[in-house]
Order: sequence, then structure tokens, then C-alpha cells
Amino acid sequence: LLQPLASTGRLGEPVPFDLLFHAGVAGELRHRWPLEDPRVAGVPLHYHLLAYALPVEAADRAGAPVADALLGLAPLLWVGLLALQVSNAGRLVFRDGRAGALGAAVALLHTDPGQFLGLGPGAFNSHLATGIFGSPTTACGLVLLAGLTVSLESWVESGGRGHLAALALLAAAASGAKTTVLPVVA
Repeated sequence: LLQPLASTGRLGEPVPFDLLFHAGVAGELRHRWPLEDPRVAGVPLHYHLLAYALPVEAADRAGAPVADALLGLAPLLWVGLLALQVSNAGRLVFRDGRAGALGAAVALLHTDPGQFLGLGPGAFNSHLATGIFGSPTTACGLVLLAGLTVSLESWVESGGRGHLAALALLAAAASGAKTTVLPVVA
């Protein structure tokens, strides 16, 4: 379940292309403004950046390469937060702590059911594990989406402007983390 440090855990193996892109975007955030697409010099970068802010700051404070913070430490943080937030959301929505624990387990430990039904791997094309464990933007967006669910439940229960402000902030943050998690309405 853990994403190893790309610099130590994958010696002799290539780093997956998607993670190279994420490292390039984080490097852009750390070193350049306005941001450019790390794949094409001189082309502006139009991509969500929220998931990269914490690893970039951690790397700056530690004086470490941003790739180590992004590829080694950030996935542990996002996966841990996702487990907590899905558990909180399940507990609040279903009014049962076991539902929260089950929701967290399904999100983190799921697999493609095609293997168990004799249909072969990839039969249901479950890319959630790739998103959670291999994409910092997807994991961050899902954490914020689960937080949005918790906040929405609180607003439905008690109302109030404070809950609406939290909903607006979490919705903006989720769309800033990954637009496929919560699209930006133009």
C-alpha cells in the first residue's frame, strides 16, 4: 500500500511516466513563476496545483529534492488523510462507525473484482488504486471531496452560514486539487 521513495525503492526500474509529470509540475511550482508546462518549454502550465504545495514547502524547509517529498512522503500523507476522511464521512452519513471503517477499507484496500470472478485483471477497469497510490492530485482531491461530504452533512443537520462558507472553501479547494474530482464551473 505504500509508495516507496522513487529514488531508493525503484533502483533499476523506471519511474512511472505519470509520476515524472507530477515531479515536473512540483519542480515548476518550486522554481518558476509563471509556471510552464514541464513537458514543453515556453508553454504556460494550466494544471491544478494544490496537491503540490505541501511537498514543495516540505522540500524547501528540509533542503531536499522536491521529488523525494512528492513521491515518497506525500503519498503517505494523502493516503492516511483519505482513510480518516472517508471514515469520518461514512460515520456521519450512515450514523455508524462500522460504516466509516468499511468505507475506508473499501477505498484503500479495494481491487478489481474481475480477478475474483474469473474474468481476468482489468475486467472492471478499476483505476482507483492508481489514482490513490500513484497520483497526488487525485488523492488530495478525494481527501477534500470527503471533507466536503462531512461539511455538507453538518450543514444539512444544523444549517448556518459558517457551514456554507466551509462548503464553498472545500469545493474551491477540491476543484483546485483535481478537476476530475470536483469540476470547476465556468
